[in-house]
Amino acid sequence: MQKKPVRGFLVGGLVGGACLLLLVRFIVLSPGDLENFSANLVYPLLRLQHALVEPVETFFEKRKSYAELSLELGRVKAERDELVSELAQVLILLDFHDQTDELVSFKKRYEDPSAQLAQVLVKQLSDHDHYFFVDKGTNHGIAAAMVAVYKQCLVGKVVAVYPTYSKVQLVTDAQCSVAACCARSRAEGIHEGSNSVEATTLRYVSHLAKVKQGDIVFSSGEGLIFPRGFALGSVSSCVKNGLYYDINIKPLLDMQTIRYCYLIQKGAEKSPEPEAHPPLTSASN
Repeated sequence: MQKKPVRGFLVGGLVGGACLLLLVRFIVLSPGDLENFSANLVYPLLRLQHALVEPVETFFEKRKSYAELSLELGRVKAERDELVSELAQVLILLDFHDQTDELVSFKKRYEDPSAQLAQVLVKQLSDHDHYFFVDKGTNHGIAAAMVAVYKQCLVGKVVAVYPTYSKVQLVTDAQCSVAACCARSRAEGIHEGSNSVEATTLRYVSHLAKVKQGDIVFSSGEGLIFPRGFALGSVSSCVKNGLYYDINIKPLLDMQTIRYCYLIQKGAEKSPEPEAHPPLTSASN
């Protein structure tokens, strides 16, 4: 029974001695030990500061860089927009030149002082009718029955005139007829549209004529409207049918791509009185 107090005294003494030694160790330190202790104490604080401060500094640096990059991007976009605008102007001039240069050369060859260069505003190429609206009218000296030409080809005829624009019925329209002639066989007939940009017809050609596939068909100049010598197309097929041929013509012009044409007149006619403006999206034939 007496051993328990002795054991408790010994354990308490050992613990107390250890604590005393530790206390002395931390209180009585050499200069090197004090520096090491301070370093060990400060290091966690430095790590904590680094972990807290660096993300904040990085955030503000990135924010500053983003602002600078945004300003630079805005400047580059402004320069790009200006260059795009200049490029567009150059492309428009080049496109206009490409579209009109050969027409201007043709005008010089044709030597018609009344010829007017017109831009196509609206195209109607349907199963019911084929026509253009162009940006020349009575204010520019345009009159009904003037002829629209592109290079050496017929486009159509002016069927309605208004102060600032006109309606041109195309040679591909089913209601448009042109006196025509084949270049090699000299066979004559009437060229008619079929409301198709891919095919027209040549009617009333005698079965005695020697029509051949590939022959060029051009306006013969007979009649009051269309002048002689403008191409219409080439013979794609020809079959005898009684007293006449059934002749299909492949147009030389692609009406879908034409953007400019010249308006000329075969003979001098008095200009009609200006009509009221109809909507550009539709017009009567």
